[in-house]
This record gives sequence, structure tokens and C-alpha cells, in this order.
Amino acid sequence: MFLASGLAPERTMRILVADPSRTMRNITRAVLAQLGYYDVDEAADSAEASARVRFARFDLCIVDHALQSQDRSGLADTLRAAPFSTGCIILRTQDSLESQPGQREPAPGPTLQKPFAPEALRKCIESLLQARSALPAA
Repeated sequence: MFLASGLAPERTMRILVADPSRTMRNITRAVLAQLGYYDVDEAADSAEASARVRFARFDLCIVDHALQSQDRSGLADTLRAAPFSTGCIILRTQDSLESQPGQREPAPGPTLQKPFAPEALRKCIESLLQARSALPAA
């Protein structure tokens, strides 16, 4: 499978999409498939996302900002401690673009506004991959 840029993905990435909206999870999964990423798992709430991250290894997490308001399961801490090789992308709506005082971000990472274009998600993933490849080897 080739990406819109004409490049094939270097390796298979395991991706978790955590969003309370089934429609948004389906859209994100379809866009990821269009970009050549097929190993995608889903979570509908913060408890499910926390459990999946604790018991499986993901390279990338795409998480809706709204899950932090239901973060009784410690999702923010779980995501911050997870060994994602690529990172985390935060999805936000226009209404949630400004953080509320006292609210913690689910995880550090780039923010993508919903609805997003496939090209915007591709650029976000590529920027994370480039940032990781620029890190010195451990």
C-alpha cells in the first residue's frame, strides 16, 4: 500500500483510537486505512483505553480530548507512562481548543482539530515519526 505522498509505510504500526464517538472512531480508522495503517484498535471511553494501553503495546495513540473529562481510570497517567514508540495525537473540537484550568491533557502530543482532513492526520503522524527518528539512539 502506498501513501498519498507515494511512500510506503516503513513498518506496521499498531494504533489505538480512543474516542467516545463510534462515528469518529470509524472515520479515523478509515482514514488510517487510506494512509496504509491497518493494525488499529479502538476504545470508547477512558477506562477501556486505559485497560488496552496497560495490556497491549501500541506505537501510536489517537485520543479524543473529551476523554479527560471522564478520566476516573487514570487515562492521562496511563498514556504518559506508556512506551509509545511514535507518540500520542490529541483530537479536539473547536469548543475544546482552550484547556480548562486544572484539566490535564490526556498525553503530551500534537493536537488535531476535528473534523480533520486525511492529509492533516498524515502530516501529524509524519511529524511524530520524524521527531522520533531525530532522537539520539539509546
